[in-house]
Amino acid sequence: MDTKDKMQLITSIVTATTSIIAIIISIRSLKATKRSIESANRPNVVAYLTWDWLDINLREYLVIKNFGKSGAIITNIIFSEPWKNSQNQQPIFDHMDGYYIAPNQKFSSLAEVNTVGAGPERARKKPITITINYSWDKGNQSDSFTHTFSADAYKNFEVSRRDSGFYGTPQSSETLMYRIAHEFFRTHL
Repeated sequence: MDTKDKMQLITSIVTATTSIIAIIISIRSLKATKRSIESANRPNVVAYLTWDWLDINLREYLVIKNFGKSGAIITNIIFSEPWKNSQNQQPIFDHMDGYYIAPNQKFSSLAEVNTVGAGPERARKKPITITINYSWDKGNQSDSFTHTFSADAYKNFEVSRRDSGFYGTPQSSETLMYRIAHEFFRTHL
């Protein structure tokens, strides 16, 4: 083999190796891009507490919301112990298995009334852990959300509480409307 043939062979090997490396890098890059797109467009179902204070009662709501960019099917919701609505003693989100939750959709349930002890005693005295299992993409992918809610979570809200002062008079009606507007804007900021 002469020098010219050796150079052509070495050039061919270097070109083939470079091409194979470029193909491997491209495939890895495409897989990373696909994972990134799937992660950005998946559902993200969470639970949180929210409160309103329009009359003498502070009401606590448990909310389940999908903050993701695609819908999900709730497989099941598990509580560490029964969490019941303090007014009608019905379990909260008891029959949600199989429910579809669209992006930005939320389900809320009244959890406590008089959460500050102004009325009946609090129903929830211990922390409760909630686990939401959900799936998407025709059930091929699934995830879960777990969080423990303190029995005293409402104490973080006390700074914003206000009594509406509604007693059935025109002046108290104006005060009530002001409080409702204030609460609406506070919760939608």
